[in-house]
Amino acid sequence: MVTNCSYHALEEQKDEEKEIIVEEEKKIHSTIAVKEFREDIALLRALAILAVLGYHFWPTIFPLGFIGVDIFFVISGFLIMRILESLKNERLDRVFLSFYYRRVKRILPLYYLIVFFIGFSMLFLYTAVWAQRYFRFYFGAIFFFPNFQLQQAEGNYFSEATEKMPFLHSWSLGVEMQFYLVAPFLFYISKMEIAQSMGYLTLTRKQSDILSVIYLINTSLLFFPFPDKVTPPHFFQILITISSAGFILFSTNCSISWSRFRLGYIARISYALYLVHFPILRFTEYLQQYYNKDFDVPLVSLVITFLLSIVAHHFFEAPLLRRAQNETQCFKWNLI
Repeated sequence: MVTNCSYHALEEQKDEEKEIIVEEEKKIHSTIAVKEFREDIALLRALAILAVLGYHFWPTIFPLGFIGVDIFFVISGFLIMRILESLKNERLDRVFLSFYYRRVKRILPLYYLIVFFIGFSMLFLYTAVWAQRYFRFYFGAIFFFPNFQLQQAEGNYFSEATEKMPFLHSWSLGVEMQFYLVAPFLFYISKMEIAQSMGYLTLTRKQSDILSVIYLINTSLLFFPFPDKVTPPHFFQILITISSAGFILFSTNCSISWSRFRLGYIARISYALYLVHFPILRFTEYLQQYYNKDFDVPLVSLVITFLLSIVAHHFFEAPLLRRAQNETQCFKWNLI
């Protein structure tokens, strides 16, 4: 009898300690999330999505806007390494599970909502010929290999045969998800040897301020309408991509408040904007041609894009992200 009472008392004590630890971890997690919010990355994300919107809606005015996708890749690579670095002391299986759990919660819900919206819209809006023409690429978007499918079928993302597809922009998400498959392995391989030989770059605040501003100016070149005959686009693609990485590197230690640019909200809804804008543009173009109406397609598409993105973010994406933050702690305990 005494043994049973002692056992139950010990179990209750363990449960209480576990609850206390969970609450403390939630507080720590919340505090870290606030402290580690990067205004510089938010600014970069806002510039990237605005450039992409400009390129797709007004390609002659913003011919370099497509480089915004490369900036998204730079940001994703940086954040992925930050996540993996925070898990470096965990077991290998826990690192993989925790990493993929976070990425799935962040990317898949809104992505599939938009992909299925595109599919249903094509069924109701397009004629049978147009729908059949594009549905053969639809499953590539669902399973995150549209880049391979497009390359094999058409050979070029910028070809006339593919540019009208409402889910053409999903290729970048396919590349990102494919990188996620190997990122944890690359991290563990690299940290064994490379991390031991890495040095540290020490600069003053003033030096960091100057360098971060220079790299930001270089990054902003993606908004300038440089003609192809003056300088090849690939030159700017390399310059702007490297500059965006340099901006992230040097702005870490700078004293400039990047929130003064007032683009934080654009950064928060940037994922929704990216997913929504291209199908809206293509559907609007199709309806204009089908009904032979005269209106400003890019402007109408931009307004609809922002309205739908705001709704999608506040009523779908943001609630799921808040819920995911709480579930992450429970998920960690289930792995123990």
